Amino acid sequence: MTKQKTLEDIKETFGFVPGFFEDFKWDDLALSGGWELFKKFELSETNIPLKWKHLIALAAAGAVKCPYCTKFHTAAAELFGATETELQETAYTTSLVGYFSNYLHGRRYPLEKFDEELNHIVKNFQAAAAAGKA
Repeated sequence: MTKQKTLEDIKETFGFVPGFFEDFKWDDLALSGGWELFKKFELSETNIPLKWKHLIALAAAGAVKCPYCTKFHTAAAELFGATETELQETAYTTSLVGYFSNYLHGRRYPLEKFDEELNHIVKNFQAAAAAGKA
């Protein structure tokens, strides 16, 4: 897509061309490629429903502490139907990943032992599901 067509598509989609896309004008591929990826994976249904996709992205944004991404994915998740409780749970779940990661790294917990324990946990859940208990 040409630079002009890309900018027109962005304007048609958003009602204007946001500055962060305008800033990509230095290179046709950076602009058109970035826009095509953004449009497909941030604004369109793919294998992951849009609400889930933006909750996942919000978790990643929180983990890397990106204020731009956090604002965008919160607004997008809400736009696609996420509730306040789902946003809260997403943030909480993200914090738990960091919590346990920090603890396991800090304790230098053996990865091989963790793998063995994880296999046991998975088998236990599979057995419970097969027995109708999960």
